Amino acid sequence: MSIPNRFSTPHGRRAADREHVLRPPLAGRWQTGSAGIEFVLVFPLFFMIFYAITNYGLIFTAAQLMQYAAEEGLRRSIDYVDEECLFSAASCSSDEVRQEVLNETRAVIGNVAQGSNAGSLGTLFGQSLDDALTITASEDSSGGCCVLSLVYNYADFPFVPPLVLPVPAQLNITANLSL
Repeated sequence: MSIPNRFSTPHGRRAADREHVLRPPLAGRWQTGSAGIEFVLVFPLFFMIFYAITNYGLIFTAAQLMQYAAEEGLRRSIDYVDEECLFSAASCSSDEVRQEVLNETRAVIGNVAQGSNAGSLGTLFGQSLDDALTITASEDSSGGCCVLSLVYNYADFPFVPPLVLPVPAQLNITANLSL
């Protein structure tokens, strides 16, 4: 008959052996806090990826909205263009036609922007378009009617702070009216 010791159990197995079977030897002893360390190392990477997607998504959305506004403003202003303009590019350079193009473009921007009224273009992603957006209509040197340019000053009016991401200083949008 064996003499029981303080490490033995009634079935003849030592308590330390039984504990080893129930739990891996290092679980909970040497790995405490490893999830916190992994989180600290991986979270900045995930945050920067999410932040870049958000930032560039807003930039591309704004550029697409302004491109739509420029093209639609030119389409709407075609109604104003007279027959003489269809046959001679010289009469298309009139200030009246360019002013009509600008007015129609501002109206379209007012439709897509938030908080627009008669005296204001409104806001886009929290930034006032009155200060940030420059709209110009000029004569097309290649014989077309008008060239419409929209320039958004992104360096001074960002939608979200750029942090360390490379972002454009300006969003340049150009649309041509060729008849």
